[in-house]
This record gives sequence, C-alpha cells and structure tokens, in this order.
Amino acid sequence: MGELTEQINAFLEQLPAKQRRILVRRYFFMDSVVQIAADMNMNINSVKSILRRENRKLRAHLRKGGYGDDR
Repeated sequence: MGELTEQINAFLEQLPAKQRRILVRRYFFMDSVVQIAADMNMNINSVKSILRRENRKLRAHLRKGGYGDDR
C-alpha cells in the first residue's frame, strides 16, 4: 500500500462511522449525494455539509503528513 493510501486510511479510521460511511460512499463508490441522503435517511444539505467539513479535515491531515498543494 502506498504512503498516500495509508494517510487516507488513517484519516478514515479516526472518523465516526456516519462520516466515514458518507465519505466512502461518495468518493470510493461514487454514489450521488442524493442517493446517500436517501439511503441514510438524511437531509441532502446535511450530507453536503459533512462532505465539506470532512474534506477540509482530510486536506489538513494530508498537509500535516507532507502532502501539500505542491506535491
């Protein structure tokens, strides 16, 4: 497994189950926000908000691990 993959997995492992499930479904299984919201009985805007927040956290986590915008 590559270093970047390990960094992403470490980030995902520390997330609460709901946030992890949303990120995995959106970016690994390519499910739509609408489908995720419907399946998880959530508001679409709530799913979007979680995705935005966790993406910011993931970027910060990767920068801390040496994966900046210049890499």
